[in-house]
Amino acid sequence: MTPGGNTIDYPGGYIQLWIEGSNEHIVGLKKWYFYKEHVVGIYKESNYFILNENTAQLDTFNVKSDWMKAIKSKRIEPKIWTRWHTDSFTNSWDDFLFFLTFGFFISWPMIIGLLILTYKGIKSIREKPINLTSLAAIGTWIVVIIWHVLGIYPQSI
Repeated sequence: MTPGGNTIDYPGGYIQLWIEGSNEHIVGLKKWYFYKEHVVGIYKESNYFILNENTAQLDTFNVKSDWMKAIKSKRIEPKIWTRWHTDSFTNSWDDFLFFLTFGFFISWPMIIGLLILTYKGIKSIREKPINLTSLAAIGTWIVVIIWHVLGIYPQSI
């Protein structure tokens, strides 16, 4: 499901976007993003679309420059971060479990290192309020939290 209630599925090996309340659908999605109640993306080889999820209005384009002009005119170009989807937009927890399972030899040493860094950072704060170790520990946790939040939020910003 998209944030606006439309359906993305995979019958027959092609990714399809079904527009709720109509018989219209887009076959062969390549990549897309969600922004301000719109789904914006590319389908087939070089076709483009904009779907307003509130009105179910679907605009398709064969020329990329026309698509880009429409994105700018509708003001649906993300300002900070565009989260492009290429297959399914899974939960960040699923990605995290995949990371832990298949990246065992990389992820576990990183997690242990982060915990050691955090312990040293907390211990060093007691001695001296601001130092390189405590800043590294705090900075690393901020990056991890931002990465996780952006991973579970399907919208672009």
